[in-house]
Amino acid sequence: MKFIHTADLHLGSSFKGIPDAGNNDFKEKLINSTFVALDKIVNDAIKEEVDFVLIVGDVFDGSDRLKSRIRMFKDPMEKLSEEGIPVVFCYGNHDHYDTSEDQDWAENIHQLDNSVETIHLTLKDGETVDVSGFSYKENHIPEDMVPQYPDRSDADWHIGMLHAAESTGSSNQTDDYAPFKKQELIDKKYDYWALGHIHKHGELNSEPPIVYAGNPQGRRKNEEGEHGYYLVTSENNRLVPEFKPVDTFRWVKLNIEITDGTEAEVQEAVEKQLDSKYDGTYLVDLDVKFPGKEIKDREILSNLQSKFFQQMESDKKEDSDKSKIKWYPYSLILSKLEDLSIDGDIDSQAFQQAREEVLNEEHIKKLVEDYFGSKDELKDADFDAEKIFNKANNIIRERGDLVED
Repeated sequence: MKFIHTADLHLGSSFKGIPDAGNNDFKEKLINSTFVALDKIVNDAIKEEVDFVLIVGDVFDGSDRLKSRIRMFKDPMEKLSEEGIPVVFCYGNHDHYDTSEDQDWAENIHQLDNSVETIHLTLKDGETVDVSGFSYKENHIPEDMVPQYPDRSDADWHIGMLHAAESTGSSNQTDDYAPFKKQELIDKKYDYWALGHIHKHGELNSEPPIVYAGNPQGRRKNEEGEHGYYLVTSENNRLVPEFKPVDTFRWVKLNIEITDGTEAEVQEAVEKQLDSKYDGTYLVDLDVKFPGKEIKDREILSNLQSKFFQQMESDKKEDSDKSKIKWYPYSLILSKLEDLSIDGDIDSQAFQQAREEVLNEEHIKKLVEDYFGSKDELKDADFDAEKIFNKANNIIRERGDLVED
C-alpha cells in the first residue's frame, strides 16, 4: 500500500514578510506557489500510483468560499478521481465549514463531516483501509476530539486524520485547536496518525507513526527550510513515511561576513551557503557583518533586488522557467564586526556562561510565550539568539547602562 499525506495547503494565501516585492510577476508567482505545490503533489500521486491521498485541514487560507479558489482545488481533485485515486480531506481552523451545506465533489473525493466519521476504502489489491477524522465547523475547538474516534477496526489498515495542536498542559494557556496528548493517539492502536495544523513537518512518534506533514509551501519567514508532503509506504506490516519537498520558494536566514562591501561579494558569499541542487527560489534574510567600512544596507539590498528582477525579465523574454539567480533578498541588515565585542572589564568567560544560560532557544521561547500569550506559531519559530544578543548589547552600550565590576 502507498499513500500521500499532506496538510495545510492554504490555497490563495498571501506571502507575509515581502510586502514590497515590487514586481507584479514576482508577486503573482508567490501567490500562486500554494497552487503550484498542490499540482506537484497531484502529479506525484499519479506518477507514484498511490492508493489514496489524505489532506488534513486548512485546504484554503480562509473560510470564505471564493469560487475561483474552490475551482482551483476541485480541478486537481477531479484529475485524481479520473485516475482512480481516492482523496479524503477535512477542513481546519482556517477554512472551517458547515459540512451540512451542499458540495458537489467528484467520485472518490471524500469530505469529512463536522463530527468524527470513518471512510472505508477498498484498494485495487483488495486491502481495506479505514480513515477516521472530522472537519472544523468553527475556527476554535477547545475540547479534545480523540475520545470521539473509534477504536481500531478490523480493516487491514486504520488511519487517523487530525488537524490539531498537542496539548500544552498549561493552565496559563488556552488550547483552542482540538488539543490532544500523544499517548491518547498511541492508545487507539491505529497504524498511522496523519496530523495537520503545525507548519513544520516531523514525526511525534515512530511506532505507530504520528506525523505532522507541515505545509507544502512556506508562506512567511518563520516557516524556514524545505516544505512538502509525506509519501507513506507499507513495509513488513508497518507504515513508513518519507518526506518529499515540493516548495517553489524557500525561506532561509543567512549570516555572512564581507570585507570590501560590494554587492558582488555579498552575492558570492550567499551562493556559497545555498544548496545548488534546490530548483526553486530562496527567500533570503541576510545578516551581513563587515569590518568598519561605511556602506549602506538599503542600497545593497535595493541593488540585489534589482538584479533579481532584471534576471526575471530576461528569463521571461527567453521563455525560461529556470532563473539564473536562485535567490531573492527580502531583508538585509549590516553590522560592524567591532560592534560585537563587549566593553569594560567584564570577565568574558563568566559573561559567556551567563549568555549561554539565558539566551538559549528554550528560555527565549518561554519569555516570548509569557509576554504574548499562547500562539501556535511560536512552536515553530526559529529564534536567532545571536542576533538578539547583538542587538541587546548595542542598546545597552548606547544607554551606558552596562555595569562594570
